[in-house]
Amino acid sequence: MQDFLNEPDRWRAYIAARVKPNGDCLEWQSARTQGYGLLCVKRRGVKANYRAHRAAWAIEKGEDPGKRYILHLCDNRACVNPKHLYAGSHDDNMRDMCERHPRFTHPDKWARARRLREQGYTYKRIAEALGMKRPTIAAHFRPKRKRKEYDG
Repeated sequence: MQDFLNEPDRWRAYIAARVKPNGDCLEWQSARTQGYGLLCVKRRGVKANYRAHRAAWAIEKGEDPGKRYILHLCDNRACVNPKHLYAGSHDDNMRDMCERHPRFTHPDKWARARRLREQGYTYKRIAEALGMKRPTIAAHFRPKRKRKEYDG
């Protein structure tokens, strides 16, 4: 990440040449992995890959994000617009995901479901208490099947 901080103008221009506006978002048009822009840096013969949105945030803020998550306000993984990015924690990321995508459930909710189940609540009562559907609760508590080993 230090490369971006040492020469921010150079990297700002490099990123700007690889984005395409889409509404307010600036979408990365080069390599991607899991929908996130991928920026490859080669220094002294050693290649390093960085997520483009993390590099854009570091360049804009002038600091290394370290272990912090760089999150998208716009919910667009390809976006590198610094105005759409903010630093957060794993919990912030989980909270955002659950708020924006109702099919995901925050881990705190599952912890509460386990406590209620231990107290003898039925799947139906747990679902009602948590605002979920009974089959979702039942599937969560159903034993996971082990995969068969492949012998070759």
